[in-house]
Amino acid sequence: FSSEPKSYAIQRDIILLYRFFLKLLIYHRLQDKSLSNAAAKMGINPYFIKEYANAAKIYSQQKVINNIAILREFDLKSKGVNNTGNLSVGFMLKEMVFRLMA
Repeated sequence: FSSEPKSYAIQRDIILLYRFFLKLLIYHRLQDKSLSNAAAKMGINPYFIKEYANAAKIYSQQKVINNIAILREFDLKSKGVNNTGNLSVGFMLKEMVFRLMA
């Protein structure tokens, strides 16, 4: 991330991760997790439901909620809000990924 910070658009990455975690949160809250129902509620192709089912085993519903909060925090930091010390994009990406995985 640090070697070529211009090739990484942190806002784009945050949006992609947010969409993933939002759909994962929807999956967690579904009563009926059948392929057709989950795909319809999540707005995705049924082919990808298995990936979300596997991710749901790794990320609990509470961890997904925490990760969405982390993404919000880094979205604001990338825009200069509460970015004390003017952290570089590379450093912010590393820290964000570390906190999402922890």
